[in-house]
Parts: sequence; C-alpha cells; structure tokens
Amino acid sequence: MHILEIVNNLVSIWGDLLDLKAKEYNFSLDDFGDWKLIVPKTVYPPREDSILLAKSLIKIGKIGKKAVEIGCGSGAISIVLSKLGYGVKCCDINPISVATARGNMEKNDITGVEVIESGLDDGLEFPEKTDLIVWNLPYLESNDYGQILDHMEDASFLDIEEGWSNRLLENIQEQKDKVDHDSVIVLLFRTEPISPSSPSFWSNNGWSSRLVEKSLIGDEILEVIMFWKPGRREDPIFIEECTSTMDAIEDFEEGRFTRLYTLNQLVGRGRKGRVWKSRKGDLAATWKIKIDMARKLSPGIVQTSIGAIVSEVLDVALKWPNDIVTLDGRKMGGVLIESDDSEYMKVGIGINREPGHINGIDSAGYIETIGEIDQREIFSKLDLEMSSKFEEIGNIGFSNEQSLIEMSWKALSKILSRGAKLTDSDNEVRVTGLNKFGELEIQDNKKSVTDIIRDVDHNLNWIV
Repeated sequence: MHILEIVNNLVSIWGDLLDLKAKEYNFSLDDFGDWKLIVPKTVYPPREDSILLAKSLIKIGKIGKKAVEIGCGSGAISIVLSKLGYGVKCCDINPISVATARGNMEKNDITGVEVIESGLDDGLEFPEKTDLIVWNLPYLESNDYGQILDHMEDASFLDIEEGWSNRLLENIQEQKDKVDHDSVIVLLFRTEPISPSSPSFWSNNGWSSRLVEKSLIGDEILEVIMFWKPGRREDPIFIEECTSTMDAIEDFEEGRFTRLYTLNQLVGRGRKGRVWKSRKGDLAATWKIKIDMARKLSPGIVQTSIGAIVSEVLDVALKWPNDIVTLDGRKMGGVLIESDDSEYMKVGIGINREPGHINGIDSAGYIETIGEIDQREIFSKLDLEMSSKFEEIGNIGFSNEQSLIEMSWKALSKILSRGAKLTDSDNEVRVTGLNKFGELEIQDNKKSVTDIIRDVDHNLNWIV
C-alpha cells in the first residue's frame, strides 16, 4: 500500500490515537463562500494570512483556466481558486496535508481539484499553459521551530537561505514551456521582519509587480504581490525610424498593453502642439493605456507619476508637471499624454541620449547620469515600471492613487530639496504639496495664502 493511502486511512480512522486531534474550522469569505474544514494538528489551518491571500485572489478575479497552488495545507486556497472557475492542481510535501485537502474537497463537494504530494524540490511539474501560480510562502526562520511551529512540519513552514520565492522563479524558468509569458504569479510575502524571499528578486529578473493587499498581523507585515511579464503575450513594437511614436502607434492593432519605441523620431511633439526636437539615438516611446482605467485617476496625477517613473530610471528629477531634468535644472526629456474618443490614452516619453545645445538652451542626456547604456535596455526598464503601475491584470487596474501621488511628490522633491523655487513678477512662492489631481499646492511667502497651480502656463517661473 502506498504511504499516502496509509496516511489517508490514519487521518480518517485513527487520527485521535496518533494525537492528530483534528478540529473543524469555519472558512468564511463575506459573500463569496463559507466552508467547513477539518484540519489535523500537523496541518496549517486557515488563518489571517490565508484570508488575506484568499481576498487578494477574489480581488484579482479569474485570469485564465489553469491554476496551481503550492503548499496547499488544508486546501482552503484551492477551494477559492475552484470557486473562481479554475481547474486546480495543488500540492504539499506533507502527506497528512494532502490527505486533509482531499478530504476537505470531498466534504465541501469541490470538484476539478487535483491534490498531489510534491514540492519544488520534489519534481513538481506545472500543467501545460499554466495561467496562475499561487503560494503562501513559508517565511518562518529556523530559530522559530519549536516555539511557533509546535507539531507542524518544519520543511513546510520554514524559508530557506536563498528564499523559496527565488527558488520558485528558477523553477518557472526551467519550465518556461509550461509557464509562459501569459502567466501570473501571486505570492504572499512577509516583508517585515525581512525574509529571505524577496519581491525585488522578481523585479530584478524582468517581472512586473503590483501590491494587491497588505496587512499588519501582530508585529509582522504581510503583503500579497502579483507578478507577470510586461505585456504578457504581447511584445513591444520596435521601429528603426518614424515621424512621431504618438502617430506611429496608431498603425498597429490595439492589444492589452500596446507600446512602441524608436531610436530615430523625426518630428516629435510636446505639450500644446509644441515641437519636441529629437536627435538620432534619442529614445522616443509611446504606450497605450486603457482609458476606462485612466478615468479613475486624474490625467494630472497619471502624468506626474509617469514622470516620476522616468526620473527614477534615469536617476534625475521631475520638474512639474512633465519635464525630466537633471538636478542642476537642464532638461533631459518629457512626458506627453493625449486622449481622444478611443478606448485608450496615449502616453509619450522622449529622452535625450547626449547633452546638447538647442535653441540657445543647454539640454542634458542620460549618459551623464546612468552612463553608456543601450537604449533598448532603458526602454525595457521603463516598460517594466509602466507595466507595474498601469497594465491591467484581471480586475486589477492601476496602482492605487495614493501610491502614485507619493511617488510623484518624491520625484518633485529631488529638485525642491535643492532649493528650486517658483516666482511670479513680485514674489517668491513655496511649493507645499501635490494633490490628487496632480496640481501643485503653493504658499505665497509674503501674503501667507495657499493657492493651487493647475496649469504649467500659470504666471510663475521655475528657478533651479
């Protein structure tokens, strides 16, 4: 008889004799569902972190057909995935967990879930065209064993030195024929105290990411983060030369996340129809963003947050509302947003490669701040950040408004903290904040009154 069959029998018949002491748990998720789960002592029951992960999956919604859960424990998360409409393959290295999950599927009439005894280091194979991978990552450290784990299996709940999250990414890369560019990965991390599993490892390897839910439980911060490849199945469009990327992108069929870039833009444009003069070797790119998502935010904060993205990648600053500048005030690039009656908002980004002298004004180039980096690499970095903030995944649209405001203000503060000032003909004004519309909040130092700047052509001048 196979060991799993023996365990199944022991759990169902002799559990009390083995001190398994199974308990019934009520796994309830508001209006989504309510299930009774039987969980032995050696199996992780549904707790606050399970609820956090489950609510995140409901928030994301269904994004495909096939889902995999690693470390299924009692089976609670796989039940949620099944309820969302996925065909589910789930696994656990603890044979008692496997038996428990199977029993809970049967007890709650859940079908379409395959439960196997396996793990990343035990030959786990993902199904062909896996759409979603979910894991409540082990984050306990070895010195926690015996204090927190009690009777639990340490291999199921302890992180490893290199991080189980990092090991998962390596495993996905090894099975890239099954987990393709369309797949989404949803992981629950403990980010405080810091665990070996790090979300930044995924970003550093070219995966877009977005925080779905965050919770403080005791003295720990838990975050559910989803990862995907920018554009998923759709690669960016590269053309050697075009008049304007804002116009050229219209010649291509719209997809979920269409973006185009060139290294030779002949007739670029800036705000209010102004000309943006590009030189061969500069980077010009345009992204199309779903306008129904854009309407949930003001165009102003979309523009400043994209400026913040560019300034972070190029290690420079943002001059409100859309100029990318060095810390000494020389312009390196800009952001342009256009929308019409279509489904999409167009976002254009133009960046100088080298410093120059245009119309009597000194301009900067990115080689001054980040060195001789290939423009394609810069585009990839921008594309990764644009995707992370603005690509629509499932029911998750843009990053939340407050995070966009904060990143915009951080980019603006780079030059404000160095003494950049706004003046009108008589007075100097102090910039005090940025509101949700992307408008500057200012205070007149002489009159001690607060005002709002809504337009860059307001009768004020920047002194950097």
